[in-house]
Amino acid sequence: MLVKTMNAKKTMEIGVFTGYSLLATALALPEDGKILAIDIDKEAYEFRLPYIKKAGVEHKINFIQSNALTALNDFFSSVSLLSIVNVLMLNHIHF
Repeated sequence: MLVKTMNAKKTMEIGVFTGYSLLATALALPEDGKILAIDIDKEAYEFRLPYIKKAGVEHKINFIQSNALTALNDFFSSVSLLSIVNVLMLNHIHF
């Protein structure tokens, strides 16, 4: 519900486990929405994958098998400080 209320298009899920909330989030996102899903246990993600495919939302999910700290460190090191400030300014967040 929060995803729809915020009109979110991109989300991140750390710790997928059986994928219940991952599936719920994917269903709530618009057709062009994306989820970055990070979990060290790919088998847990694959357990729910048939349901994700049946729901037709597999294209929205980018699964990364990794320790969350490592994946987030890689993600944020690839994002420049200037782009973060630009996003904050575009969203009218004041320091």
